[in-house]
Amino acid sequence: MPAPMEIMSFYSQDMQQADPDSVYDLWLGYHDAIKNIDPVFNHWFYISKATPKEVVYLDVSQDREQILAHALQDYPNRITTPREKMIGIRLHAWSQEVPATGPANDDEASLISSSTITGGRDFRPANFFLEVEALQSSRGDDELATFVKLCTAISNVQKPSWLSVSPSSYIDYAVFPHRESVGWMALVPDVNISGELPFLAYDEYLPGIGTLLVTTKDRFKTINESHLEASQATEIALNEMGLLPER
Repeated sequence: MPAPMEIMSFYSQDMQQADPDSVYDLWLGYHDAIKNIDPVFNHWFYISKATPKEVVYLDVSQDREQILAHALQDYPNRITTPREKMIGIRLHAWSQEVPATGPANDDEASLISSSTITGGRDFRPANFFLEVEALQSSRGDDELATFVKLCTAISNVQKPSWLSVSPSSYIDYAVFPHRESVGWMALVPDVNISGELPFLAYDEYLPGIGTLLVTTKDRFKTINESHLEASQATEIALNEMGLLPER
């Protein structure tokens, strides 16, 4: 099975909308935006209890109050702090309900994606994280188009300050450890640089958002030297253009 792809979208947090309900609304907005791009993104489930014998799932679209109550149970001063005054929440969900015994087989396991939003932070950008191993209806050449759709949909919900798509192992190969990385795809905000890096596999300007860059036609693999070279060349070029921000 291929390594999971991690789509990480950082965005500037409006602290007037950093309370748990606002963050939850944004999370639902991301889920609605990627729904129907591939069947693996159509339903999301939050784990409220997990033991070796039992896993209890809540439906993200239907069980909002139960999920927020569970997610906030360790919030400092939660008894005396009104929910609208709370800031800082992390919500995590899975795209399938899996029994405590685990997936039935490797193929089933590969179709489980995860979604995480971390919002309400004063000093670091908030982020939406989507981990995808396998797609149900897209294979081969279709994968690129599907991931482009995912990046576009995510960017349309909340304009990223930086978005990237790569396997987690790519961090060891990034050119500049103190700067953002590219990997397979990246969204460079606020500029139109489509056509300026002719070695890319694909690029597209998203009006009002920025330029989506794709380094390789095939799904990115760190074991493929040509894939690493394409991403590293992109990072060097963006850095020279002053468009590769610090982490």
